[in-house]
Amino acid sequence: VQNHPKVLTKFFEKTDLSTLSPVWQQLEIESLIHNGDYRKAQRKLDKLIAKDPKAELYFQAAKLANKRNPKNISDTALNYTRAYQIGTSEQKYQAALSLALLYASNKEYDQAIQWAQKIDSSDNITDRETLLASLASEQKNWPVALQHAKAALDSQNSSKNPVFTRQEISALYAYILTQSLPPEQALAQINQQLAQIDKQKSSPTYAIERSSLIYQRGLLYADKLRQPEKAIADFRTYLTHNPDSAQGQNALGYTMLTMPNPKVDEAFELIRAAYEQEPEEPAINDSLGWAYFLKGDAETALPYLQYAFKMQGDAEVSAHLGEVLWKLGKHEDAKAIWNEGLKQEGDIGLLKETMRRFNIPVPSRKKHPSAKTK
Repeated sequence: VQNHPKVLTKFFEKTDLSTLSPVWQQLEIESLIHNGDYRKAQRKLDKLIAKDPKAELYFQAAKLANKRNPKNISDTALNYTRAYQIGTSEQKYQAALSLALLYASNKEYDQAIQWAQKIDSSDNITDRETLLASLASEQKNWPVALQHAKAALDSQNSSKNPVFTRQEISALYAYILTQSLPPEQALAQINQQLAQIDKQKSSPTYAIERSSLIYQRGLLYADKLRQPEKAIADFRTYLTHNPDSAQGQNALGYTMLTMPNPKVDEAFELIRAAYEQEPEEPAINDSLGWAYFLKGDAETALPYLQYAFKMQGDAEVSAHLGEVLWKLGKHEDAKAIWNEGLKQEGDIGLLKETMRRFNIPVPSRKKHPSAKTK
């Protein structure tokens, strides 16, 4: 279906599928979905379900519903629910996992949590706990997130073929640590986890898992501990194992720009490489715009920062955009951007410092941690 759709299309047009096993009819529907013929696929699928409803047909119906109307998840969710109701234990797991991810993507966290909790097989504990940790993290419920992340780590050896990799779970755990604990405690926990991993150098996932934790430690050094030299060292280590990582390139490049004597040219090349991979990522646009500004090109910097502010709009981005606007003589626009940034999360300290440099009065407000490179 994926590699030679025309061949199968001709085959289905010339063949009486009723004489073949039902799987061929399902394959025809898959081909129709792949070719975008959603109405015909729906008609044939409805007939199969009416004749013999099976979980695998409802999975197919869910896929079709998502293709036809990805913004309205109700039909997709209904078909996954039906698959869950009549499926085998493995199919129930697949349906519950799909529903949890579907609702999470729509930010319907209560529903997502309910379905994640339905993953009750001992073979799938790691996926359940990772999902629950991620959902709690999305809601900034850090104590609950940390509890589930620990459980996900502890269950990895007993789970069967988890969807989430050790690297993903370790990175999630480290990120939650940085958000739920004071920076020094989080640093100690990450270092402890790194020491445990170093005892298992023979593991095939050793380098990947270790570099993921190094990246999170770099973020901690950069954003909360304000130790950019150590952050830069960690990001460089991360990139030795993940040389094409856009997030790593951006994190290293932007942190270099925050140094007292920034290596702007090297930072610019790193950030530009990240931008070529992920041109729609707001944090990378902010970094690239700020790099252009530090290179003395405020005009080129402006559209990147405007995009970043439109998409992300945190305090750090507003500090950068306002300074560029001020440089271009748009002082009132700069003031408006700065005042809007004060209402957002992010590095409020940087924003206030920027406003004071231009003699703009700022109200007192509790500082939020930066989310620049996350």
